[in-house]
Formats: sequence, C-alpha cells, structure tokens
Amino acid sequence: MTIRLHLRATRVREVVDDLPEALVVAVVALSSVIRCSACGHKTAKVHATRKVKVADLPVSGRPTTLVWHRRRFGCSRCATTTTETHPFIVDRMTQRLAPGRHP
Repeated sequence: MTIRLHLRATRVREVVDDLPEALVVAVVALSSVIRCSACGHKTAKVHATRKVKVADLPVSGRPTTLVWHRRRFGCSRCATTTTETHPFIVDRMTQRLAPGRHP
C-alpha cells in the first residue's frame, strides 16, 4: 500500500501495519544535515536512531500512529551529540492533531 501523509518535511519509509482498526506508518525527517546544539557546526553524521511513536490524525477513519525514526547526530568538531527535532511534531503528536500546541 502506498500512503501520502501530507506532513511537510517528512518522508514515509514504510507502512508497518495496515489493519482495519489501525494504521502504523514509519517516517523519517527529510533533513539530512543539522546544526550541533553545542557549537553550531553543521553535521550529517548519524550517531544513532531511535523509534518514537507519534499520534497523528486518523487516515480513512482509522487511528494513525507514526513511528518516527528520530536520529541523533554526532558533531565532528566538538564530539557532542544532538537529537533532531521536527517542526511539526510536539510532545509525541503532530501539530495538526493538537493545533493549539506549537514548538
């Protein structure tokens, strides 16, 4: 099954579960480079990836969960690690699900 979430700055990796009662979709942020939170140096070196469950709007009437493959980047300049953020994900839910909550 192909699915379009219409969530900016996000790419669908795969549909994990396509059940009549729920939809689970793995996603990744489009950005491949972030700035180090300590020194501001740009880095693209992925140190680790963690899966984070994020609630989203229902798709076709089914509760939808995004599994965000959230990356931690390593800085080659200062050796600090920085976890990526997403402009449309706040507190494990998309902004469009809880429109009053902004980053």
